[in-house]
Amino acid sequence: MTDVFKEVEIDFVMTNNSEIINMDVSETSNVSNTNHSKDMSKRKVVQDIKSHIQKKKRFQKGPKSYEVREILKADPFKFCQDLGLIAKSVTCYCNAEMKWTNKTDKNCKDPFVWRCRKNKHCSKMTIRKNTFFEKSNTELTEILWIIYMWVYDYSMASMLHETDISHQTVLQLSYACDRVCQDILEFKTGSVGGEQKSVEIFECSLKEELSDGSESWVFGALELGSTKSLLVIMPDKSPETILKMLDREVISGSTLVSYNWSAFKNLTADNFHYLKKDRLLNLFNMWTKSDIETFRDFQFAVNQPMAGTYFWHKAVYEESFFKKVYRRSLFNAPDAFTTFLKDIAMVHKPCDKIPKPADKTTDQTNVFKKIKCESS
Repeated sequence: MTDVFKEVEIDFVMTNNSEIINMDVSETSNVSNTNHSKDMSKRKVVQDIKSHIQKKKRFQKGPKSYEVREILKADPFKFCQDLGLIAKSVTCYCNAEMKWTNKTDKNCKDPFVWRCRKNKHCSKMTIRKNTFFEKSNTELTEILWIIYMWVYDYSMASMLHETDISHQTVLQLSYACDRVCQDILEFKTGSVGGEQKSVEIFECSLKEELSDGSESWVFGALELGSTKSLLVIMPDKSPETILKMLDREVISGSTLVSYNWSAFKNLTADNFHYLKKDRLLNLFNMWTKSDIETFRDFQFAVNQPMAGTYFWHKAVYEESFFKKVYRRSLFNAPDAFTTFLKDIAMVHKPCDKIPKPADKTTDQTNVFKKIKCESS
């Protein structure tokens, strides 16, 4: 190779959104066929590296497994407190501040419990109260490690290999991650889009028909480049309903992209021009990879046949749908693992104040009064 190349320089430039490979090759003259084949082999290696980098972009970003292991070994409880998964402070019903003390219950997996600072016999509470971890007896580090593997789509065999817990427990924790996706999406739903922002739109059907027999459906949207999402249950597909929803939930100047435009098939030419001119919305057909500039292009998009394997075409408003949508939103997160944990903390807010217990004497008096009334 020294006869062929005077200088081979490969610079790997790491950026937030891309990895660029620059290669500067200076060749000598009079290259033989053997050297030429070696040169082609070298170029193929570089192309394989580029291809690997492009594939890597499709996966969620975040810490490596050994980095997470180090965090969990250091102090998993402080890690959870910093993300809001566990309360940093709790107030007793006597208005005194509670503190962490060593556990006394052998059934508790955590080494600490909350106890009243004023009177240790006043009240106590598990640190998992009202949290995502409350219903699990598994150690906190194991739960966080399962969540990490769920985020990065480890197989069940890999999860079992990486943990020391039972197959049933791994299934339960993975299923809990699946279920919480619906709570997160419904909690975070809100307006999407804006100037120079793209929004992927889709639709799905309800799992069960409503009692009034209406043809309700769900309009969904994901803002590309962020984790913002939108889910709206629509009563029908009339132009008035769709335009009203777009006016309320999609910010002007957005670019709407989709594979499936069938939900807009009832829109007229006036409705189309209203979206383009008044709302300043750009429409992009993902199948043809082109902008929808005219109403004729729009009619072609809404009437084009759909591929049977396309997910959104047969999506149903159920658990697998929420999991698919939320996983897709994590591709835009700078740290998918931390983002998922923060979203969990947002919907499972830990208890920060213990309510005052009911007076047992008053309850017994009310019971005696009720029995006396019934006997009379």
